[in-house]
Amino acid sequence: MRRDLDQFDSRLFDVVVVGGGMQGAWVALRAAQRGLSVALVERDDFGGATSANSLNILHGGLRYLQHLDLPRMRSSILARREFCRMSPQLVRPLQCVMPLRLAGVRSPWTLGPALLLNDLISADRNQDVVDSARLPNGRLLSGARCRELIAPLAATDAVGGAVWSDAVTLDAARLTLDAVLAAADAGAVVANHVEACDYLRQDRAIVGVAVRDRLSGRESEIRARVVVNATGPWATDLSKRAGLPTRFAPPGWVGGLNVVLRRSLGIGTAIALSAASKAADRSAVLQRANRELFFVPWRGVTAVGTDYCAVRDASEGATVAESVVAGFVAEVARVAPRAGVSMADVATVQWGLLPQDDSGAVLPRKAPILAAGVAEAGARGLVVLIGEKLTSAPTLSRTVVGRVLQELAQTGAVPAAPLATRSAAPTSVQREPVDEGIELRAVDVVHAIREEMAMGLEDLVLRRLGLGYLGHPGIDVLRRCAEMAAPEFVWNAADVDREVAQLHDRLARYSFGTAEPRSIAP
Repeated sequence: MRRDLDQFDSRLFDVVVVGGGMQGAWVALRAAQRGLSVALVERDDFGGATSANSLNILHGGLRYLQHLDLPRMRSSILARREFCRMSPQLVRPLQCVMPLRLAGVRSPWTLGPALLLNDLISADRNQDVVDSARLPNGRLLSGARCRELIAPLAATDAVGGAVWSDAVTLDAARLTLDAVLAAADAGAVVANHVEACDYLRQDRAIVGVAVRDRLSGRESEIRARVVVNATGPWATDLSKRAGLPTRFAPPGWVGGLNVVLRRSLGIGTAIALSAASKAADRSAVLQRANRELFFVPWRGVTAVGTDYCAVRDASEGATVAESVVAGFVAEVARVAPRAGVSMADVATVQWGLLPQDDSGAVLPRKAPILAAGVAEAGARGLVVLIGEKLTSAPTLSRTVVGRVLQELAQTGAVPAAPLATRSAAPTSVQREPVDEGIELRAVDVVHAIREEMAMGLEDLVLRRLGLGYLGHPGIDVLRRCAEMAAPEFVWNAADVDREVAQLHDRLARYSFGTAEPRSIAP
């Protein structure tokens, strides 16, 4: 995968996808596999915003049984399976445990049938999935066993436990990159650090985007029969500049907050513990007074989430205040008193913006936003996509490409015969997490730059080599990476110093706990 902006100037694409997060990456992949000519541009780096800031769980939708929303549950199961198929090196089974009471929604009498129904609805969840990513059936636990599993976090009087399995990714940013790599393998022309500045209009149709290379300042145009705007919280920006309506916009945005701790809390499974609800979910058939916090074992440490916070607009919600993080950590400490969690334990904060539910509650939407054509998006040749969760991308992208084909049909660009489907497998290689120190190899650095479009030190450290998953990896690690990358980027000593200082400042600014330097393995 090479960054070649000249390819954008020399052709008319069937579709240009704006936004290289998980949703946009999968749309580009699906479109390329259908035989369409595809361009994909991302303002920053692929998967660098909300897509990289989740609890890393690929949900199969067990909780949707509460709403009797079986179609959404089924869609989630199929999407999770696609992740397991395409990126098995990045996906592992995650056993989840919930303590049960004698009566009510969280009782063996309710959860037992729910687990059975979950297994029936997801009977094909392991079809064509490698052994390392296959998910077992759910089951009920005895009270004694459940209390034993939860003991590192809290004392409980649970009469039993519900056990089910979801999937967890080792690296959400890398998971997005896998889809981008697969799209490029299928023929898509992709580029990061390229900002879409405006739509190109012709009468009542959108015919491409004006773009600017944020690395060189070069301005150009990408001509396309259809534009897919998959920029999430920034989806309305281009429409406003072009004078188009933004009726598709949600009522607001909510920030999803998770924390990754710098230590393990001693749990071997994900644990769901009740916390006080902030807002009622009025769409639920079964109403609850509580919500769950998930404590997730992840890469040798523990991650906890998710809290939702109201955000007035996307620009104000780009970062989260330390006071908000501190409030969430205090709630975690109340829910899991035996763990003794404090702000000093926080290694990294995962924060991303999601579309707000139409009810006005401080909750994300339960369905994506998809607007296409004149009636919905204000112009022919325009499709706007705002995803509601990471896991939905593989299945949602099929629907989006269907709308793209409808828009193409209006231009007469789609052949009468079905388009050929091209297979594409990602070419990335995920190194196993290193427990003792940090392993740095020049071959990995060179490969990331030459074949995976790493365009600077931040791209390398945070989203290619995966060295920032526990926060700041240490100034020595940053300098070692920069020195290895210097020959490829043609950096001199001053350039290395500048790149190291900039990334160090960025990581320090978003580190709320006490940073601990990490060693470089020999």
